Amino acid sequence: MWETLDIGFEGYFMCRLTTDPDPTDEKRGVSGYTLALATEDDLDNWIQLNPSPAYIDKNLREPGKTLLARGELNLGVKVTSVQVNGQDYKSAPDLLGSPVNLLDAEGRVPTFEGRNDIVGSDDNVEFPIDPFIIDIRNKTGAIHINRQDMLPNNEPIWKLPATAYQDRVGVPNALPEPILEVMEAIGVYDFYEFFRNRAKWITHLMEQTTDPDQIQMYKTRLYVIEFFGSRIRSRLGMQRIWNFQISGSTGIADGLPEVDTSAPWPVNFWFGGYDGDLMTGYMRGALHLPLKA
Repeated sequence: MWETLDIGFEGYFMCRLTTDPDPTDEKRGVSGYTLALATEDDLDNWIQLNPSPAYIDKNLREPGKTLLARGELNLGVKVTSVQVNGQDYKSAPDLLGSPVNLLDAEGRVPTFEGRNDIVGSDDNVEFPIDPFIIDIRNKTGAIHINRQDMLPNNEPIWKLPATAYQDRVGVPNALPEPILEVMEAIGVYDFYEFFRNRAKWITHLMEQTTDPDQIQMYKTRLYVIEFFGSRIRSRLGMQRIWNFQISGSTGIADGLPEVDTSAPWPVNFWFGGYDGDLMTGYMRGALHLPLKA
């Protein structure tokens, strides 16, 4: 059995996704529990593990920005451990804290592909991620890890039979929801109280302005939280698990000559703790790079 260089990562991500029953290409949100406010960009379904400052400024709602400024929201998925056989790997210490990203391909950003049950399952919230190109680069650029999981003939996922991408679909934890690991990661155990406090925050902000447009946006957020109730609350405790091997391409492991770039790279991670108001969630997982014999 190969030894692997195990790179652990976690953190909050952003994904401003359309939600059922809205069609996948709905840009503003009409009948799902997510929607774009007047001052925000269109819904883009883009899984952003480390969103840019400009994107955050335009699209992260309060109290997200305040929590970020206070250091209470660790927005951005970063490397948290680098180990071999459970021991810290001294040859790559500079990887700690490096951003972990999913990159776009041929103009397509990484998304949870659903297409209203054509690809994934909206009912079960089980989706493949496409495209899947994982990228890790340390601050100096001396270490760069990159690899794309290729689908047959590099076809768009919606053109392929389900058997071609089944291993790339996120599935529920076998345990009943809500999942304790997710609640511990986001520090939320009472979902009712969480959104009661969110409603109080929004109401307080609404009372501080006389701008009719701002007031309407605050009212819209309050309406969504109240109307979707248990549905939006349940997403906080949800966890979907991905566990597959990145293959079909040659990997890049600059600065890590001991890594086998042709063998498949196992990766396992979960997304969960989704806040349908802020459109943020939590990710945790590990990439396992096989070492040359």
